[in-house]
Amino acid sequence: MFLGKATFAEFAQYVVDMWSAGRLLDIHWRPQYKLCRPCYIKYDYIGRFENLHEDATNVLTVLTKFGEPSTNVRFPRVNRNYQNVTLSQVVKSYYAKIPYNLLKKLISLYKLDYELFGYDYQWVL
Repeated sequence: MFLGKATFAEFAQYVVDMWSAGRLLDIHWRPQYKLCRPCYIKYDYIGRFENLHEDATNVLTVLTKFGEPSTNVRFPRVNRNYQNVTLSQVVKSYYAKIPYNLLKKLISLYKLDYELFGYDYQWVL
């Protein structure tokens, strides 16, 4: 376990090492298909982090009694650390710092998630 700050590459190595050793990953790092069981549950809506504000608004609209989004739930629209950068650019900058062999293992771990939820992983390899 890391104490203090770890780089993304160190974190990726930790996740891959835990998975390779057959250890159960923390629920936050576990492949999503193992948590949400998409083959057994028919979901009405699958949101994406890239569209968090819009997706949350849509879901809240459906869930509220009068079709108005709840006014007490709000999501920040801009990450102040990356004001002029897209999420895709941020992700690419993190992946660029990971050694290729580790990257292949990481993609292998999450490959089914990428495919089930419509994310492209080929650009990484």
